[in-house]
Amino acid sequence: MRSGLRVVALGCLAAAAVLAAPAAALAAGSISGTVTAAAGGAPVAEVEVCAEVSGGSEDFECTETDGDGEYALAALAPGSYRVEFLPPSSTNLVFEYFDGKTLASQANPVTVVDGVDTPNVDATLDLGGSIAGRVGDEATGLPIEGAIVCARVVGGESTAGCGVSGAAGDYVVGPLRAGTYKLYSLGPEESGYLFQYYSGKPSLETGDPIGVSAGAATPSVNFGLYKGGVVLGTVTDALSGAGVRTSTVCAREAPGGKTYDCTQTSGSGGYALTGLAPGSYKIWFSPDLPEEEDGYFEQYFDSVPTFAQATALNVSGSSTTAGVDARLLSRKALPASASTKPVLTSAVLPLSPPKPRRVCPKQKRLVKVKGKKRCVKRHSRRHQRHRR
Repeated sequence: MRSGLRVVALGCLAAAAVLAAPAAALAAGSISGTVTAAAGGAPVAEVEVCAEVSGGSEDFECTETDGDGEYALAALAPGSYRVEFLPPSSTNLVFEYFDGKTLASQANPVTVVDGVDTPNVDATLDLGGSIAGRVGDEATGLPIEGAIVCARVVGGESTAGCGVSGAAGDYVVGPLRAGTYKLYSLGPEESGYLFQYYSGKPSLETGDPIGVSAGAATPSVNFGLYKGGVVLGTVTDALSGAGVRTSTVCAREAPGGKTYDCTQTSGSGGYALTGLAPGSYKIWFSPDLPEEEDGYFEQYFDSVPTFAQATALNVSGSSTTAGVDARLLSRKALPASASTKPVLTSAVLPLSPPKPRRVCPKQKRLVKVKGKKRCVKRHSRRHQRHRR
């Protein structure tokens, strides 16, 4: 009897050990700390705190601070993390990485050990400033609603913040950390307005710098946007004349081939390339999309197969160039024996007619002899049976 109980007891211990092993393997660490405001030292609630695995991984965990400014990120696997603090916009406090860093590349890594809490990963958030102004049409003076205005730190890696203009054209970008910025604006999507840096400059290098002070707004940073040039046309099937839907049409800069902008054709084959900066372009019709092969050969305007042969179009500010059409040749229309791309012409893009089929005289038939087709005498059925 005792022997049986011992066996049962040993079995239970073994089962408990098996269950305990995964539990130990699943043990994880945590990160905790407190978030306060630099001015006055008050705790800050509702700050989003995220721990991201170091090394560019997309694995991360997030939580929010409570009323005392405290947080705890639990169930973290052992490793090195980058911790970031994103305060509510209503506080006018600025985002930062641990420990007080503004750039992800400068963040101090936080090490998490299995089953242990890493405490005192705190943040003291600075009060930010802002930049405000108005976006309007340079030619008419009318406000532009839905324009995007963004600020880049001078010498920084990326955009620090953005704002969108309202019905009166007014915008605000912030909160921004005290420093020097360059602002850029672009009009609403498909509006045709040209991208520009403040004030009216074409590039980051030439843009005017704007200073921001903590707790203050920098006003009257206004943008007057210009309409770009427009290229219009229709893409059709060379044989049927029907519009070719969802083909890609791109404007490529003539002195070098860099793609400036692209669009797609409508159901009827029409397209419009808008917001083109003054310059010279070659229009590229690239109908074969990665998602949907439509079976057409690409070409350039005016009906040529290469960039070097393409006709360059000169575009000026607010100009419209119409009639930039393409008649695309379908691969399906080629003879089965064709293996190379046909040469396009500016006429009707005709197909090379297939070679005429060889026809033998009466009483002869076409057969392949030593790889070549020959007309040989046709034998009667009786003679063929006799030969078998």
